[in-house]
Order: sequence, then structure tokens, then C-alpha cells
Amino acid sequence: MPLLAIILLENCSWQNEHNPNDGKVIGVKLYIDDSLQKIRDDINVYFITGTDTLNTHIFNDSLELPFLRNNAYDIVLKYKGYSLLFDNVPRTMILSNKGMSWKFGIDNKPFNNLLGLMSTDEYKNDKTTRQIYYLLFEPEDMDGIAIVRKRKD
Repeated sequence: MPLLAIILLENCSWQNEHNPNDGKVIGVKLYIDDSLQKIRDDINVYFITGTDTLNTHIFNDSLELPFLRNNAYDIVLKYKGYSLLFDNVPRTMILSNKGMSWKFGIDNKPFNNLLGLMSTDEYKNDKTTRQIYYLLFEPEDMDGIAIVRKRKD
């Protein structure tokens, strides 16, 4: 067998054997103003780094992760008229432990302070934010980590 063919075959088998997220499925929920949305095929999730964009869909409230090679990704969720951007999310957070679920959420004004997305001071004094959106990484056995973004008027 030519040397180039052997190198290509070895490289392909290495990727398949060492893909830490091959077939990893994550439970996903989407909330809009505290209301759980019925997830259909009209939600796309993109993992973006540099010039690479990996697209996946949410199906049956689950997301199968694509093969992620880089250290960080921008995660974009597109649903109806919404486009949520969570930039520079570390790969380790995306691929963290088993039992992980993700909760995407959108909270429009007037905000639900009980969600804990804003401090009490922000809640009382912020007059320019019109929408808050978030991604909560929620492991089964511990507190989660949330990424929270604000959209201004």
C-alpha cells in the first residue's frame, strides 16, 4: 500500500477512536418568558470557530454534539425570530460530565427576577435592557453554570 494511503487510514482510525464526544447526546430545553417551548425541527444550533461552522439540530429534546476539535466555540441557537449568541464557550464546558443538560432561555421585559439572571440592583435600576437570554449548563449532580447576555433598547 502506498505510504500516503497508510497515513490517511491511520489518521481516520485515530479520529474515530479518539473522538471524546462521538455520539454524545445532551438533553435540551428552551424557555421563553418562563414557558417551556415544544421543541420541533425548527431549531438549529451552530458551533462556530474561526471560519468553521458546525450545524446540528435539536431532535426529541436532544442535541447530538458534532466532533469538536478547537478549545472554544461560539454557540448560536436560531429559533423562529430569535438568534442567541454565546461567544467563546470553552470546549471543556461543552463536553463536561455525563448527565449534562442544557437550558436555553429568553426573558423579555418585564423580567422575572426569580430566575436570578440579574442582581437585585440591576433589576431595579436597569432601564435599557429589553431582553435577557441565557444558556444554563446543568449537570445532574451539581449546580450549573449559566452564560447570560443582555439585549439593550
